[in-house]
Amino acid sequence: MKKAILFGVFACLLATARLGWTGARENIDNSVFPAQLAKIQQQYEERLAAMAQTYNARLEAIEDQFKARTDQLQSQINNLSQGAKPEYSPERNLETALDRWFEQTQPAPNAPAGPASQGFQSFNPDISLVGDFVFHANSRGGAQPDNAFSMRETEMAVSAYADPFTRADFFIALEKEIGEGEFETDLEEAFLTFLNLPEGFQARVGKMRARFGKANAVHRHALPWPDHPFVLANFFGEEGLLAEGVEISWLVPNPWDRYIELLVSGFNNNNEILFAGEDANSFTPLVRLRDSNPLSEASNLEIGLSAAAGANADRNALGETLVGGVDVTYKWRPPLEGRDTSFLWQTELIAVAKDRGDSDTADAWGAYSAVEYQCDRLWLTGVRWDFSQMPDEPGLHESGYSAFLTFLQSEFVRWRAGYTFRDRNYADEAGRGFEHEFMLQATFNIGPHGAHEF
Repeated sequence: MKKAILFGVFACLLATARLGWTGARENIDNSVFPAQLAKIQQQYEERLAAMAQTYNARLEAIEDQFKARTDQLQSQINNLSQGAKPEYSPERNLETALDRWFEQTQPAPNAPAGPASQGFQSFNPDISLVGDFVFHANSRGGAQPDNAFSMRETEMAVSAYADPFTRADFFIALEKEIGEGEFETDLEEAFLTFLNLPEGFQARVGKMRARFGKANAVHRHALPWPDHPFVLANFFGEEGLLAEGVEISWLVPNPWDRYIELLVSGFNNNNEILFAGEDANSFTPLVRLRDSNPLSEASNLEIGLSAAAGANADRNALGETLVGGVDVTYKWRPPLEGRDTSFLWQTELIAVAKDRGDSDTADAWGAYSAVEYQCDRLWLTGVRWDFSQMPDEPGLHESGYSAFLTFLQSEFVRWRAGYTFRDRNYADEAGRGFEHEFMLQATFNIGPHGAHEF
């Protein structure tokens, strides 16, 4: 009887609990969850609307800035097309250049601490070293002891921006000519370049290679051949036309949209062969006009005219030397395959009229023409033809043919082998009128050595 009563009570409690749980579940399902879901949905829609409003405002601001910049550029294009010159303000250019310079020289906000961050390193000059090692052999036998290895030149280049408007470049060379035993230290070049002058002008002052023709302005280790062309060595000497002076260049405006550069310079006339040498007491004016015309996306043709004049000894004793030249350079390098194939044709002619006094003038000329073809990324091959009279004895002349093979081990190491046949109409020290020459050259550099113009 007690068990039945207890069982009945347990059954009633179970039924009551079941009815309470069912009611509570129905209450939660029908009231709590829908309210929470509606609240979450409302918050999501509000946040989405706020994000859309923010991004729409940003997009409108970007569109306004783009339209303003486009209108400004279009206005400048219209002014240029109508022949108006852009406004030049030294104060505004000074402020802009200084701001840009200081921005570039400041360290990055999250740059790691150290001896010198990359930003402050921009105050330090770029320093590089270039080595030019050669082996030279010829058929002259014992006439000259130049069948030997030679560390022909070691060049240190130092370059830096002195301020936002000027750049300083120094080239210090430790040289030893083939067959000589002593190294000589020479300040090869040291000049200051004035950048961003108005009206397309640029200027240089200091000691520099004169930009007469093409090859004279290039350091020997940067030439596409292991030696200088005959005419440059015979007319200007092994060092080339190099002296202290001032140079001003100007990009000439023209209606054909061509790159036309006019260069006017003045140098001390201390060249030993053409001018006064150690007796120099004046300077040599030099003028060069260069026209560079792109023929296509892959090819370019450049034509240059150069002229210089100066006393060839004491002005009161002898007369002057006039020298003129023309150079033509054709380059082909396809945009897509430019690292694997290229072609260069370089030709230069130089003529000299040297007044030797008593109405006696020595007229001489010389020329070279060279081609170079890059057959793949590592190998280049080329040939060169040379002819040159002697500026002091025009009746004497020499001509020759050369062949070269270049291996580009990397951007910093280059090997070159060259053969030259030289034929003269006079006899050398060994009594021969011809000569066979062989050269093996290794050029290597460390540091950020910039490319030479060629």
